[in-house]
Amino acid sequence: MADLVFSINSVTIGDVVDNITNWASRTNVRDIGVTQGGATLTMEATTLDISSDQRMDPEATVLTGFPKTVTVNALDLSPANIALAFGGTVDGTTVNIPPVVSVVQKSIEITTKTETGLVGKTIKIPNCSITPSTTINLNNSGAAVLVFTGKVLSPTAGNAVQIS
Repeated sequence: MADLVFSINSVTIGDVVDNITNWASRTNVRDIGVTQGGATLTMEATTLDISSDQRMDPEATVLTGFPKTVTVNALDLSPANIALAFGGTVDGTTVNIPPVVSVVQKSIEITTKTETGLVGKTIKIPNCSITPSTTINLNNSGAAVLVFTGKVLSPTAGNAVQIS
């Protein structure tokens, strides 16, 4: 039988963890609430073609990296989520976004649903930079969704992503 994975059960964000083996020590963990449109984890190899004057095709192709990106679509527009998405701060129920924002580093855990016929998976990312850049579409064709985009960073030790 195939390992069928479907939908998101939860997405939590916390402080950066230096190593996946220290995952239990994660602090300031909070659930971002309900999602719409799911989440994606993308890994794309980057390459460098080594050319020569004698041939039109490359002599060799060298792998130069494997950048990984995670995107989460949050339906919960809580002040904490808006501040995270836009690089702002929360003051009570108000979100303040400064003229100059900075990247925020967090750990992310995505768990999938475990129902009959489905296999629950957990994706752990110990160090991820969340880029303060999103769009909130306010219209009458559906609820607004915050899109969090993060670049997976190397932890101090161990794997950059763990899927179990």
